[in-house]
Amino acid sequence: MPAAIAYMGLFERIKIMIDHEVLPADVVNQLYGYRVGNIWSNDRIMREKLVKLSGEWQDFLKPVKCMEEVKEEEYIPGRWAEYNQLLSSANCICAPEKSG
Repeated sequence: MPAAIAYMGLFERIKIMIDHEVLPADVVNQLYGYRVGNIWSNDRIMREKLVKLSGEWQDFLKPVKCMEEVKEEEYIPGRWAEYNQLLSSANCICAPEKSG
C-alpha cells in the first residue's frame, strides 16, 4: 500500500496544479485518470485510508471528482454512495443515553 499512498499524495498536488491552471485537467485525466480510478476502486484503500483516516485524505477526493467531471461519468457508479455510507457508519459514535 505504500506506493498507493505515494500516488494519492501526488494526485493531491496535481489537483493544486490543475486549480492554478499549471496543468489542464483533460491532459491529467488522459495521462493519469486510470490510476486515480484504480485507487478509488480499491476496497482496501477505501476502508483503510479514505474512511478510517478520512480527515487526512479529503484532498485526494478532489482529483477523483475532477477526473470524473472531465470524463463526464463516475469511475464506478454508486461508489460515492458506498463511500458516504462507510464514512457515515465509521463516524457513528453512539453516546450512552443519560438517565434522569
